[in-house]
Amino acid sequence: MKSLMSFLGLLLLVPPAYADEGPASRLDGLTHMRVTLMLPGIMTGNYDTGVDAGIALDLRAQPLVVGLYGSAAYSGGTRFLVGVRAGYGLQLTPQVTLDFLGEVGLRGAQNGGGFLSEDPGTSTSEFFAGLRVALDYAVNSPSDLVTFRIGISAFGRLALSGSQQNTYTYESCGWLNLFDDGDDCRPVTETTRVGGVNDFGATLNLGLDFGGW
Repeated sequence: MKSLMSFLGLLLLVPPAYADEGPASRLDGLTHMRVTLMLPGIMTGNYDTGVDAGIALDLRAQPLVVGLYGSAAYSGGTRFLVGVRAGYGLQLTPQVTLDFLGEVGLRGAQNGGGFLSEDPGTSTSEFFAGLRVALDYAVNSPSDLVTFRIGISAFGRLALSGSQQNTYTYESCGWLNLFDDGDDCRPVTETTRVGGVNDFGATLNLGLDFGGW
């Protein structure tokens, strides 16, 4: 009987000891999803300076991270990117994560043209590989059903093929002749290098963590 009472007493002591670990520690290692909105950030490279913004959906099974992402860009040699990413997420504190992510995907490269320009430029598609480092901070408790995060990420991307020369023709009418009958329009032929884009930059991030299985 004495042994039985001792065993029951031990069982009563275990739950409080587990609870002392706290909600944040119980989340360590759990699988959850993170949606990240990458706000428009600056990028530059071997073409010119531009703006890049995107969204990502990651499955996080601490410390592993795998996900999908896409982004749109203006100038900088890129129109859009779609790809997959995977890497390692360090849990620096219950509220701070540091991710090292490799990225591969397809880029829509663009050169020439621009805002309010008659020249449409020329485009091509190419594969790329890159690396992204992201630091995120949980604004509310990581034990909540949904956790809001803010952060910053830096990235670098390399084209997996070289540039090419594209020749294209467009009609140039001049802004002063936009409402004319087109008699003053003339064909313009351009040869422009496109593709082979290597760039780097940084974005501010807003994220939501949810789940926990």
